[in-house]
Amino acid sequence: MTFVSDPAFAGTTARQAPAVVEGVRQVFLADAEALSDGEFALLAVDLSTEPGRAFRVTPRAFAEVTSNFMTDNLEFAFYADVADRVGVFRGFA
Repeated sequence: MTFVSDPAFAGTTARQAPAVVEGVRQVFLADAEALSDGEFALLAVDLSTEPGRAFRVTPRAFAEVTSNFMTDNLEFAFYADVADRVGVFRGFA
């Protein structure tokens, strides 16, 4: 996993991410909504199977999501499908 802080990505949306970011299967964006919302839920964006599909993930659930992605244990679609009605995944417990 690589963390990038680059002003060139400022304002990138889930729809734009597949055209802007290359060489990875998913990206997590600390967009304006994540930084202004009290939960700080990052925007997770699929770049491979369904490019542009997105859900938000809270800091509490971030390690669970990323570890399952890195080990190919669960797919992006799984988390997108189990996110709550506003599209946020907060974990399973």
